[in-house]
Amino acid sequence: TALQLERGRAEARVQRPAKAASRFEIRTPVATTAVRGTEFRVAVGGARERSTTEVLEGEVGVRDAGGRSGVGVPAGFGTRVLAGEAPLPP
Repeated sequence: TALQLERGRAEARVQRPAKAASRFEIRTPVATTAVRGTEFRVAVGGARERSTTEVLEGEVGVRDAGGRSGVGVPAGFGTRVLAGEAPLPP
């Protein structure tokens, strides 16, 4: 499942999938957050040049929109991605 978030915030609670290859993604103009069973929030800020991810439960992977670099973000932490840059460490 893949959703596109152009502005605002989204919160998701995703059950662990039955198929190992399945995953859930929220894409913003500057980053993609992908999970396989967790609870998290994603927001797009400014003029769509900033994306933040907060993890409430589990762990998520966040990568820049071009897919060049990414970070793992555990529960209780977050990351921010600015347009054209790599995600910040949690």
